[in-house]
Amino acid sequence: MKNSLLFLVFVTSLSIFGQNGSMGFKGGFNFSTLVGDNTNEVEGRTAFHVGLMVEVPITDRIFIQPELLYSSKGFKGDFDGSNLDNRFNYLDFPLLFKYFLTDEFNVVIGPQGSLLLSAVSSSDSRKDETINGIKGLDFGLNLGFGFKFKSNFAFDVRFSPGLSNINDRDNFDDINKNSTFLLSVGYFLK
Repeated sequence: MKNSLLFLVFVTSLSIFGQNGSMGFKGGFNFSTLVGDNTNEVEGRTAFHVGLMVEVPITDRIFIQPELLYSSKGFKGDFDGSNLDNRFNYLDFPLLFKYFLTDEFNVVIGPQGSLLLSAVSSSDSRKDETINGIKGLDFGLNLGFGFKFKSNFAFDVRFSPGLSNINDRDNFDDINKNSTFLLSVGYFLK
């Protein structure tokens, strides 16, 4: 119920912001991994993100950009001789503060909340097994830069380090966080 309410509030704010700003869509690649305790054998995982964004002007150079993204994260690794692929699928809610240094080049920073949709693990011997013990909410930060061209196409590069421990298992003290590098292409409708 709490997660549904969070989703409803964010979608409502996107539509309200959209009335005063420029709405668009975006997609791209995620290069993610897990950082923290006992992650020496962890390798990065390449996946994708896709979603909506709204750019709301505050001044002629400062904008607020809320987004709603389906984002696949996770990690791979070779554990006990088995190739493991852990996929964490989230609904991300970044709230970015965007500053244009030139007419096209901008920098962004902002918080992000993420709602876990699924956590699945596959290996050489098993397929798509649900992972228990992953927190339903994750929090992170976004830092990056981008270009918005006069044609309304946009390109951005972001680093999104996790700020919260994603582990939610009893008697498990490891602290692990998502860490994602994003490359995106988008288009604003106006």
